[in-house]
Amino acid sequence: MTSTLKTNLLKLNLVVDQEQQTPQKRPFHIPAVLMSLLIFLTGPLAYFLMIREKKYHRWLSVLLILFGLSYGLIFAFQSLVVGPNIDTVLQNVGAKPQTPIVSDYFLLAFNVLELIFGVYLFIQTKSQNGPSKTLLLIAATLLSANAIIVAIETYNSVDSTLIPYYKTASELNY
Repeated sequence: MTSTLKTNLLKLNLVVDQEQQTPQKRPFHIPAVLMSLLIFLTGPLAYFLMIREKKYHRWLSVLLILFGLSYGLIFAFQSLVVGPNIDTVLQNVGAKPQTPIVSDYFLLAFNVLELIFGVYLFIQTKSQNGPSKTLLLIAATLLSANAIIVAIETYNSVDSTLIPYYKTASELNY
């Protein structure tokens, strides 16, 4: 009888111990679909949320490489194809051709920096320790700055393209 009493007491003790343990909180993980949506809707917020989630660390490097390449290609196309065509049209109507904007070259240099840092970060994510928090913060800051710079550059590009046409049309009394 004593052995069954001891067994019952042990079982009771185990049950009490299990009830006293606090349930561990599961951390909230952002699903990949939601993270992708956040990248397009609120880029800078998504970049800083990626730092928190280890599984998205590689995404930062891939985004840096993609943005660096895509904006670099857009700049090259605009400089080599679109710009000369606009200058030809402006010369044909007697207006002054456009001069390259210094900020265009700044954007190109920024994209090259983004591309180089993206490749470096990609290599770091493949390492055993992974990238440091500092590298991830730099990546998120670069991507956030890219979002702001591209928005400003898009406005300036449209503005500098349309104003000469508007001035030329008003000079020709259209």
